[in-house]
Amino acid sequence: MKRCVQVRKVILCSLLMLAALIFVVACGNNAAEMERIEREAEYEVLLIETVSQIHLYAGVSESVLGQVATTWRNAIDARRDFNDALQSLYGLDAMQTLLDSLRDSNATIITSMRELQNPPERFESAYDALLELFEIYTGMTPP
Repeated sequence: MKRCVQVRKVILCSLLMLAALIFVVACGNNAAEMERIEREAEYEVLLIETVSQIHLYAGVSESVLGQVATTWRNAIDARRDFNDALQSLYGLDAMQTLLDSLRDSNATIITSMRELQNPPERFESAYDALLELFEIYTGMTPP
């Protein structure tokens, strides 16, 4: 009888240790899964912010390019030196503010693009689309 009680205690202890081990492994897997979900959420936020910035500053670039084209066309139509006209345009405080803003945003967007390299599998197609958008954006913004 004593031996039977000891065997039961050993079995019970073994089962408790196995349950504890399963719990620890399960918690570890949950922690890894939670970490993956958190990384994906952070990636998604940065992706959305970057796309928003590109759209915003593409509009600013389009405005600047429109002003340059208009200034150039007006100078040619008036038979003035278009270089002088462009220098006058670039000398305006408002134009300098826009150009500075574009340069600053370019630096921020480039930094974000570096951080977005190596996307999680779930975001690979979104990243590919972002690369295409970024290529178009860089073609219309000042260096």
